[in-house]
Amino acid sequence: MDSSGFIIRSPSGDPATNLVAEELLLESDAAGEGVVLYLYTNDSCIVVGKNQNPWLECNLETMARDGIPLHRRISGGGAVYHDQGNLNFSFMMPRSLYSECWPYEMISRVLAGFGIEATRSGKSGMEAGGLKFSGQAYCYRRDRVLHHGTLLVDSNLDRLREYLIPKELDIKTHTIRSTRAHVVNLSALSEELTVTSLDASLESMFSAELSEVSEIEFPLVDPKQIEIYNSWVWQYGRTPRFFYKGKEVVKGRLAGNKFTL
Repeated sequence: MDSSGFIIRSPSGDPATNLVAEELLLESDAAGEGVVLYLYTNDSCIVVGKNQNPWLECNLETMARDGIPLHRRISGGGAVYHDQGNLNFSFMMPRSLYSECWPYEMISRVLAGFGIEATRSGKSGMEAGGLKFSGQAYCYRRDRVLHHGTLLVDSNLDRLREYLIPKELDIKTHTIRSTRAHVVNLSALSEELTVTSLDASLESMFSAELSEVSEIEFPLVDPKQIEIYNSWVWQYGRTPRFFYKGKEVVKGRLAGNKFTL
């Protein structure tokens, strides 16, 4: 790609901080016409798509028991489990430079270096040996695009399955449900693959494919914006209208009260 590149790594494991930084980087013109690669890992949490219903995506009771927070991102796509064994990547660039297939192809080339044959699956996933290891999603803001996703490296798959199997509820909605899939950690497919080695390989491939690459500092994140991302209004109140046992729930509220089960 005939463009300059910029790499940013988050020093934080806080999900809200990293999600806010991602939105800030998407809207910032600091990179000009260049391409940004943002890499981070989150502490344990569940992240749902911007228009998803968390009551239909997660086992909120089990999450509460274990102290696992819910977060909502600005892109579409399905619900995902994050922990320190899951490497998150974000590509941000002008729409004029963006090709949807490019991030998938880059990741495939990176994993080929570890002896793993990876392919795109469905609309926005990646798999190896028929097992899913990555879910990806997109967000468009004015003339810029965000393409981001997860890479399961050494994640706690038991927790992933437990938190992403919701209870059966009498909820009617038009929101799109996550597609359930059998998953695998990439470390199970290559002994050399760790979060650190995958991070380094992504940087190396990114640097090889762009004309000039430099590292830039993590952006200054507004604490008020973090408060918004951590708020009930953002996490639950942004849920599109749905019906629970025939009763309408709007902005996460039933008859004016916060909807709970």
